[in-house]
Amino acid sequence: MSNGISPVCTHHLRRLEIAQRAREAADRRVETGRFRQRYHFMAPSGWINDPNGLIYWRDRYHLFYQHNPFKPEWGAMHWGHACSRDMVHWKHEPIALAPSESYDLDERGGCFSGSAVDNRGVLTLIYTGRVYRNGEYLETVCLAESADGVHFEKHRANPVISRPPETGSRDFRDPKVWRHGDYWYLIVGTCKDGRGKAALYRSRDLLDWEYLNVPAENSGRGSGDAGDMWECPDLFPLGTKHILVFSPIGVERQKAVYLSGVLDYDKGIFTHTDWDEVDRGFNYYAPQSFTDSRDRRVIIGWAGGCYGPTQQEGWCGYLALPRRIEPARDGKLRFIPIEELQSLRESPKRYNSFLLPEGKRFFLDAGGGVSCELLLRIRLAETTAQKMTLDLRAGGDEYTRVELDFSAAELSLDRGHSDAFYSFGIRRGQVEIDGIPELLLHIFLDACSVELFFNDYKTVMTGNIFPQPEHASIFIKAEGGGVAVAGIETYGLSGIGGTI
Repeated sequence: MSNGISPVCTHHLRRLEIAQRAREAADRRVETGRFRQRYHFMAPSGWINDPNGLIYWRDRYHLFYQHNPFKPEWGAMHWGHACSRDMVHWKHEPIALAPSESYDLDERGGCFSGSAVDNRGVLTLIYTGRVYRNGEYLETVCLAESADGVHFEKHRANPVISRPPETGSRDFRDPKVWRHGDYWYLIVGTCKDGRGKAALYRSRDLLDWEYLNVPAENSGRGSGDAGDMWECPDLFPLGTKHILVFSPIGVERQKAVYLSGVLDYDKGIFTHTDWDEVDRGFNYYAPQSFTDSRDRRVIIGWAGGCYGPTQQEGWCGYLALPRRIEPARDGKLRFIPIEELQSLRESPKRYNSFLLPEGKRFFLDAGGGVSCELLLRIRLAETTAQKMTLDLRAGGDEYTRVELDFSAAELSLDRGHSDAFYSFGIRRGQVEIDGIPELLLHIFLDACSVELFFNDYKTVMTGNIFPQPEHASIFIKAEGGGVAVAGIETYGLSGIGGTI
């Protein structure tokens, strides 16, 4: 790091102070918002989108995120910052990065997404600088450093990658950096001729980068690849494989997908299978993973902008729950809520095995029905029903419906009646039934969200919902026969209060 404060750093400090004052003034107005999440991570106020710079450094987890501290809408991007000891309870830190230099100072640009590494004890952020020049945007790779993990100086050598490779385009953003052997490696999203791709670089010092290759791209040959731009690529080892996660632009429904394969570090080529989805729901984008203190691979994604009702409260957006990634026996991935979330559990309720008869609407007590967790187990061999419905946040004409169609082996998440104005659509996924004795549905509800896990955690659906706060009943019902319930656990989940 540099000695003393340079004029460039002084300019950055002024920008940070302005942003911090604006956020603190807004915080007091936001705290009482009726749609504020109780245990999901949110910015104190304003706008939040992509999680950035996830890292375990000096006995604490660091979470950075795309942030507009001035308004609850997308704008000139800053990096918000929070720390935690358990990935559940978070302490908000001062804003880490603000647009301030020729390569990132722009109302339509700013300090875009990136990642973080420990470079010989220095917490180093690698981010996208974005500005507009002559009617076009320019995206570059930049560095910022911190000795204390709170105050960051932008590097004098910025931008460290000033232009995309010939195989890419001006869409050139979201660098993810990791260490392998003697080199740092960087993967970044780009595109060319309407095909999304990732570009791979390597460096010995994080400053001088050598372009290697395009490890993977949209081949245009069917379901193996997708999208005309790949945002937020994340390439990491898992078991005997490598996994590439990215969010494709130009695909109607898929928000975050993954490829499984093998990376040749020397050639910079990733040999992979067809893609699968990280989350099949409505609102899950730009996830980033990291290795935690227990050597687990943990992934966190942006749960989409809330818009509408939350913008009226002075905030917009939150992050989905942290999930550990594990390989499944069939080659797919499992996304399992981290065990630390169990520390939020209160007011436990257990229902022993029973037969849910056809047509009976059964009420479930789940800690008030707003911020809660449900684990529902079904014995498939003894179930004769054609369908089972689970209505969440029900009241008046509002409900969010999970429907399990046993005859079609399909599960759906239906938001058609979730609220009056903001939610709509149905997401569907096949349910693994053949040869499986028991089916588990694991559900998390919060003030404006639902996260649904099934297929042994290989399938996840995340969605925003905005029912009236008092609409909090939960019902299950069988159709066309009975459902053999092996057991149900429910919990209320305590709020994290924003800080620790």
